[in-house]
Amino acid sequence: MRRKYRSMMFFGVALSWLIATHGSPFVSAQSKNSDRIDIAAYVPLDNGRTWTYQWTVQFGEGRKETTSRTKSFEGPEFLATGYAYKFMSDLGDYVLLSVDNGQLRMHGSVEPHRQIRFTFDPPVVLYSPDMEFGRPYTITQQSEDGSETRAWTTVVNGLEAVTTPMGQFSDCLKIHLAMDSPTVKTKAVYYYARGLGLVAYHYEAWVKNKDRAEMAIDAGLKLAQLSGQTITSASQLGTLKNMASVGSTRLDDPDARKLFRQSYAGLYFWPAKFSGFQADFTLRSGMESQEADRGRRGVIMVTPDLKMKVSGGDRQANIQVETEMSQFITHLKDKPFDSEYKDAIFTFGDRDPARGTRINVAASNTMGTSYRIQDGEIHQIGHSYGRVRFLVNHTEFMKTDDNRLIPTRFSIMYYSNETDQLLSQVDFQDEYIKVENLWLPKKRVKTETTKQGSTSLEVEFTNHRVLK
Repeated sequence: MRRKYRSMMFFGVALSWLIATHGSPFVSAQSKNSDRIDIAAYVPLDNGRTWTYQWTVQFGEGRKETTSRTKSFEGPEFLATGYAYKFMSDLGDYVLLSVDNGQLRMHGSVEPHRQIRFTFDPPVVLYSPDMEFGRPYTITQQSEDGSETRAWTTVVNGLEAVTTPMGQFSDCLKIHLAMDSPTVKTKAVYYYARGLGLVAYHYEAWVKNKDRAEMAIDAGLKLAQLSGQTITSASQLGTLKNMASVGSTRLDDPDARKLFRQSYAGLYFWPAKFSGFQADFTLRSGMESQEADRGRRGVIMVTPDLKMKVSGGDRQANIQVETEMSQFITHLKDKPFDSEYKDAIFTFGDRDPARGTRINVAASNTMGTSYRIQDGEIHQIGHSYGRVRFLVNHTEFMKTDDNRLIPTRFSIMYYSNETDQLLSQVDFQDEYIKVENLWLPKKRVKTETTKQGSTSLEVEFTNHRVLK
């Protein structure tokens, strides 16, 4: 029963976070309204937005809880099923979505504090241009351990009005998503407002053979922050038409841009013509010792287009290794300054002799909103979203043979914006090896600390082969 409940919690909470944070799902191309639907307008995937919901959970035994939940976009991740974006809740959990070739796809969900990762292969298609209003579309996939099959059914219902704590939104894209497995079934309804994202969400989950829902969620948007503007009522939605000009009066400081650019130029990235590589891996968790368990082994390949193929290990080991490698790829892939920061606004923050100079960066496609630079090195990256902020502190670097830097020891610290308390901390120790013309990951030791305690894992890569 515990396994069933965890499964139900995932599909209820994690899945809701998943779509909740950016709006999404279906649309139609063959219906008479298809020409009115632009899925990208209903699914705004950028750093400059947060959504705060009134979030009510009704449990099967009758208990009810109402709280606030904030969602935001926090950057990319590379997966075997494609390039996806992380949409994080203020608790640190996130879901993985992609919008590509007119399709909106859900690739999985991650709950770092419980070391749970769900990867959907194939991804769940939430919207595709060839979907018709009112017609169900079903796909099947295996569970993470391969023990059961899930069926996902999506229906795009069309445009309807919905009432939220912010008032009534008209012409919202309404989507149904249902999941059926041998142990759990769920159903959800999403309402997405054009130019804004998810404004309302309803969800129910049942453990099979039970006559009542184990959990129900009712969420409605009560606050949105968009490009520096706070939206508190549906009537303000019209102001979104002017979002493109918001912040345009802010002046870029050429000295701040120059200082950041010089520091950025000192970082190591893979070349633009990346050839890809393959390596063997050994994964050990904190509960495994090298003496008692030699670890779980397999092979990982990173192709020239930065896609991953993992094999040989058990399913959970493959997922964990894929997660760590996706972070390496995010940090090491070629990111030319002029393409990453062309439209960014750079300004100086405080100048602390002990911690370095803070530079604020306003850009839609960057990980951080502030950086601390000391002695020409980027020692800290900061970002705030909703009720949570994080700081990435680089404490050690490795210098390559051409004098560029790769962070090898760093921590990510999550803080509450409401209480200023430290919520969790993740520490990393990385090693690299040069193979032909590429510096490649050799080893990672990761330790995560929360109020519930600490967990750790170690992944080692050997027998590196550059692809030809």
